[in-house]
Amino acid sequence: MLSHFFSDQLIQWQHQYGRKGLPWQGYQSPYLTWVSEIMLQQTQVDNAKPYFIRFIKHYPNVQTLAEANPEDVMRDWAGLGYYARARNLHLSAKIIHQQHNNQFPNSIEELIKLPGIGRSTAGAILAFGFKQRGVILDGNVKRVLSRFFGIFNNPHYQRGNHFYWQVSHLVTPTIDCDVYTQAIMDIGATVCHVKTPQCQICPLQSKCYAEHYHCQHHLPIKKLKKKPKTLKKLFILPVKSGKVGLTRQHTSNIWKGLWCPIIIDTTTSVFDFSHIHYRHIIKDLKHVFTHQTWKIDCILVYPPNDLHNQIDAWYDIHQLDQIGLPKPMQTIKEMIQYEKNLLHETAETT
Repeated sequence: MLSHFFSDQLIQWQHQYGRKGLPWQGYQSPYLTWVSEIMLQQTQVDNAKPYFIRFIKHYPNVQTLAEANPEDVMRDWAGLGYYARARNLHLSAKIIHQQHNNQFPNSIEELIKLPGIGRSTAGAILAFGFKQRGVILDGNVKRVLSRFFGIFNNPHYQRGNHFYWQVSHLVTPTIDCDVYTQAIMDIGATVCHVKTPQCQICPLQSKCYAEHYHCQHHLPIKKLKKKPKTLKKLFILPVKSGKVGLTRQHTSNIWKGLWCPIIIDTTTSVFDFSHIHYRHIIKDLKHVFTHQTWKIDCILVYPPNDLHNQIDAWYDIHQLDQIGLPKPMQTIKEMIQYEKNLLHETAETT
């Protein structure tokens, strides 16, 4: 059967050519698998590795993560983006700690009840963490399945996605499921590339639909992308006695729980500078989200008398490494550290 050829070839390939030595490999640990899988959502392997190593050093097991201060968790996640992942990790750890006595659930039904764990992440936890049969379906898997079997169903619609799950269930073996699961992820990441598939070294080449019909670049069916909106933002950093004033994001879906400057949307509104003393330290800093791009200007404001009611806390510049900051703020922090004398000026006019 074609499904047996598919899984057998991938398992053989994985033993010889698959990625080895990743920091989350070599351990049969549902916890390590879970953390790595969450980090690898929307984040490339090379970017995730240093974060994973640091995260596990600080939170080596479910209990330490569950008992951690949310502020510390957000700090250790800062820079990875998609911060709901960190909040869900912490919340799920607390549930496992309190309701499961620190023992990871080992069934798909119980795993997907945890915040932030979907079917594919649950399948990976079963395969790698428990050596059970677990079915996954991420972007790499969809691409490999679509090209090999010639699947023209649109994975971005419910019916098409359901069909992909059926195929993934069909080809996932019971024996060596963990090896197969790593193989299909690795072949998608290192061989079956989106734009430049390396078909000449692919173990599936001889029976691959897309290779036979030369339609690799048409599969899988792509989602029509909307052009991201560009928004102009003004970051205001009040300065007082060598400290900067920050506000904690409580409602923002983007940076909820992180410490930020006062943020003004200047795309549709104009900020009145006439009543303040300020200095520009950054102009046109670009930050790209999935759905929008921000062009950021940042100013230091002193004295910050009119802004006190918008500030949640004052931090010394040397304390900023101890709190969770979004990525643009990391750049701003470096600029401030480079010009520390700015923090000690009492007034400046433009």
